[in-house]
Amino acid sequence: MTSDSSLQHLLEAGVRQHQAGNLADAEQLYHQALEQDPSQPDALNLLGVIAEQRGDLEQALALFDRAITAAPKLAIIPFNKGNALRDAGRAQEAQAAYEAALACDPGFHDALLNLGVLLQEEGQTKLALEHFNTLIRLNPNHHQAHYNIGKCFQARGNIDNAFSAFETALTLNPNDHDAHFAIANVCSDMARYNDAIDHIKTAIKLKPNWSEAFGALGIFLLRAGQYQDAITACQNAIDFDPDKSTLKIALGIAHLAAGDEQNATNALSLATKNADTTAEDFIRFADIASGALGPQQAIKILELSYSLERTATALSHIGVALQNMDLHSMAGPYYEAAMTLEPDDSRASTALGFLKLFLGQLDDGWPHLNARLSDESVFKSRRGKTEFWLGQDPSTKTILVFFTDGLGEHIIQSAFVRYIADQTEHCIVECSRRLVPILQRSFPDVEFVSGYDRTGANDALERADYQVPALNMARHVRPKIETTSLGNGSLLKADPELVRAYREKYEKQADGRKLVGLSWISGNTKIGKYKTLELNALKPLLDTEAMCFVNLQYGVATSVIDEFSKETGIEIYTDPTVDQLSDLEHFFAQVAALDLVITISNSAAHVAGSLGVPTWIILPRQGIGPLWFWFLDREDSPWYPSVQLFRQKSTPLPGQDWWPEVIDEVAGALSDWLAKPLASRPDP
Repeated sequence: MTSDSSLQHLLEAGVRQHQAGNLADAEQLYHQALEQDPSQPDALNLLGVIAEQRGDLEQALALFDRAITAAPKLAIIPFNKGNALRDAGRAQEAQAAYEAALACDPGFHDALLNLGVLLQEEGQTKLALEHFNTLIRLNPNHHQAHYNIGKCFQARGNIDNAFSAFETALTLNPNDHDAHFAIANVCSDMARYNDAIDHIKTAIKLKPNWSEAFGALGIFLLRAGQYQDAITACQNAIDFDPDKSTLKIALGIAHLAAGDEQNATNALSLATKNADTTAEDFIRFADIASGALGPQQAIKILELSYSLERTATALSHIGVALQNMDLHSMAGPYYEAAMTLEPDDSRASTALGFLKLFLGQLDDGWPHLNARLSDESVFKSRRGKTEFWLGQDPSTKTILVFFTDGLGEHIIQSAFVRYIADQTEHCIVECSRRLVPILQRSFPDVEFVSGYDRTGANDALERADYQVPALNMARHVRPKIETTSLGNGSLLKADPELVRAYREKYEKQADGRKLVGLSWISGNTKIGKYKTLELNALKPLLDTEAMCFVNLQYGVATSVIDEFSKETGIEIYTDPTVDQLSDLEHFFAQVAALDLVITISNSAAHVAGSLGVPTWIILPRQGIGPLWFWFLDREDSPWYPSVQLFRQKSTPLPGQDWWPEVIDEVAGALSDWLAKPLASRPDP
């Protein structure tokens, strides 16, 4: 019998040849090892790696399976099998293989990383984050884990956390060109265009002739208003990669921004003639054009997309652009045409549904949202196999209702909980982690779970007979906008002890003045800039002799308030005990302690409205992404009886501030409000 040392010598020699790229020699040595021991797992595993490198997937998988049989607890073998399956595009099987590797070795860094990346690519960012965070706990300095955490947050639209993760990755590895590229895109989304330009230039230094980075540089320069430099950057990118159509589209948009219609037409025309150009390319750049040049120019790009391929996506995007131009009645036919063209695409039906809701046509709007429940991609985005509720008798069933979109939408959707709970044997609601204690207090007979508690949410899903988005229940609760209000003043309940504590605290500070909460910034990355105010815009309202002002603004606003106070002498109190981004219990109690809240459309508006606090919301007439739940022309809110809406009546000219006429209206109402005694406060 051959000695173990001889076998080990063959394997070590094979690995050396393998690492040197001499696959034939390595293969021969591994086979010699198998001649001595046909079940030698390392030899089988490494032969599987070679087969995968040569593109013979089936042989590779067969070898990996033999190796797993020989050494079922050796984590590297299912890990390599997972890599082969992932490269072959067999994601579900790859996931199972990586999970098998982690079952053998829960601390296997590369398996955690690769499984996280796979899940991230498949859109399962919540689960991917769990694996990346586990890797960070094992190795806090793993820069790739931080980078991929950033990618997950970026995909989820959480750009603040994405920026922080990319920044950490770059601290650990300043020469990571991918991280510079990624953080540049996040900076652009945050409107930090100079930072975006700096990072993308660093990425280009680290990876010269990177055409995609030059194209991104062109877009960032375009967004920064540096049109000629944008043209130069796009042209440089084309010089490196003359056949890439997306670069020609970017160049065309840069010329459009510079007012050069002829060169814009030439560049865009060349792009349409490229063999690799897709309709989706133009749709993606239409979004960029909309942000940089406005929706009217975006429509030109979308029309080029439609000329390449008649898609429902292009038609739907044109509908969105028309809504962004305040042309809501013209948007509907485009959504309807998209539904006719691709009946199985739920996005157009959903967009039409939200348009109908925005116009106050609830009875027409709600049914369109049901299209999402037959969309396979929507179903796959949910964990488990629990079917969607489609109207079956729920009286003997357990139904899991899940909230969607942001915190404000969660609060609106909580208005439907009472109806759902009364119709079912047992109701479970999956919502934002921060809302769970408030909702549990407000609806004590309903079970609430956090979507971030994966174990609890999965258990709830397994116990449920059906699942359904909360908005798909709304048609039963409010079939028409004229339906009686959903509450008698307050929808949700703050902690009464906390409310009393904050009220006593603020009354001492107010010294007889009325307590007014203020919020003026939206952190929404897509539409926040269209509804955000400058703090100076509120100056005509801020009479400190009659009112004591409390800052309800989330995020870092202290420096802005301090500077404003120095310039104007107007004090706005920031309570250091309240941080709504981490703890909503104290924020709800703080808001409930106030006499009036003046705010833009953000989470403060929904919190105050849901508590029954008198709330004045300042809204622009036009902005990217109209918010359906405030409707088009109403001055009140059917969701919150205590809310009054102050709307801009006319569309401002380009470059004009939108808020002065609205502020004047609020100032008039404030004068009347101050002249009246406060209504008696209900017990908290």
